[in-house]
Amino acid sequence: MSCSDPVPANALFVAPNGNDANPGTAAHPLARIQTGMARATPGQTVILRGGVYREEVLIRDKHGSANAYFTVRSHPNEVATIETEIGRYGIFLRGSTSYLRIACLDLAGPSLRPAAIPPHENYTRDLVFAGASYDQNPLNFGVGISIGQMSDAPRQSHHHIDLIGNRVHDYSAGGISAIGSNHLRIVSNDVYRNARYSCYSGSGISILWSMNVGGANNGDGYSSYLVGNRTWQNENRSNQCFSSDRGAIKTDGNGIILDYNNQFADFSGRTLVANNLSYSNGGAGIVVFNSPFVDIVNNTSYLNLQTPDLNGGGVHPEIGTLWARDLRLYNNLVVARDGMQGIDDPRWPQAANLILSAAAAAGVLQAPSTDQGANFAPRAGSSPVNAGVAISAVPNDYYGRSRRGAPDIGAIETG
Repeated sequence: MSCSDPVPANALFVAPNGNDANPGTAAHPLARIQTGMARATPGQTVILRGGVYREEVLIRDKHGSANAYFTVRSHPNEVATIETEIGRYGIFLRGSTSYLRIACLDLAGPSLRPAAIPPHENYTRDLVFAGASYDQNPLNFGVGISIGQMSDAPRQSHHHIDLIGNRVHDYSAGGISAIGSNHLRIVSNDVYRNARYSCYSGSGISILWSMNVGGANNGDGYSSYLVGNRTWQNENRSNQCFSSDRGAIKTDGNGIILDYNNQFADFSGRTLVANNLSYSNGGAGIVVFNSPFVDIVNNTSYLNLQTPDLNGGGVHPEIGTLWARDLRLYNNLVVARDGMQGIDDPRWPQAANLILSAAAAAGVLQAPSTDQGANFAPRAGSSPVNAGVAISAVPNDYYGRSRRGAPDIGAIETG
């Protein structure tokens, strides 16, 4: 789908000036997203008119079907912003949910608000070690879009969840998190400035404890897709608090991480990680940790590993594959900070990955930087151009443009 797709005929409408006693028509919209989702039936779209919604949206046990997704999205050419309080979630899926699409929303966490900025970096960890409760330590919580939680799996699970074209930013614990799920499409999202203040080691996009739910892999061999996302400036600024022996370090703040997806031994879903731009994150650009069955193709990973004492210091990779299994890495453009690695493990099938220094990248990419306005397109005639191998699963680039027979290396094809 596209954010400019027309409004379906059977849509329910929600607006900041609506009323939950209304019927949910265009002329008489509802007021709360929660109310719209509660009333929606399989195949129905909840359309949010532009403006700010100050609520935490809980979606529990909603089940559509392959031909009848539930959808919640902004009105075409308008932006609906879910503005979240400290310690709260933007959209939180609980129980078991299937065939749900969340699209074209702006999910705005509180991390830039003065009241949410802790007095020092390890404030949240120190509260935990002092025995603080959930209510006393809300900065340790809050994710933009949270699909499940650890206490739900494996009893409850989620599948066929599409997250398309959203902005997810400034959440204390993480941007997008999926736990106990499969058949995900996380496509064309901007995920930035998340995971700063929680001591529970969040990242921009995190997929944890995937499960065999929702059926076998699709006909192309994949069950989940992380494609065309832009993740930047996600970082852990508090030391970890999982246990005392690990509590003195910062470990994550990655752009994208597939994490402990070997937790359930029968998991067989394959994930495509392609055409992503991951840059200026505190941790790595892309991490596959204790996870099987991943193809990492045509991504651009640029000057991540910004946390000075990540994992206690030392050398770390832009694309990390620690204790992973059955990976393939093709056509990735990696720009590593001085003293850091590009890709950490040569065991996996690899071809046409290009690893550059920052100095070399300045002459290869059009306008690389660590801020929102970065342009990672290769310069005409530079080393990434026509230097990749053709991968049928990735026929288009980050912008949706067709790749040539000999594609460029990285997420963006030259025009």
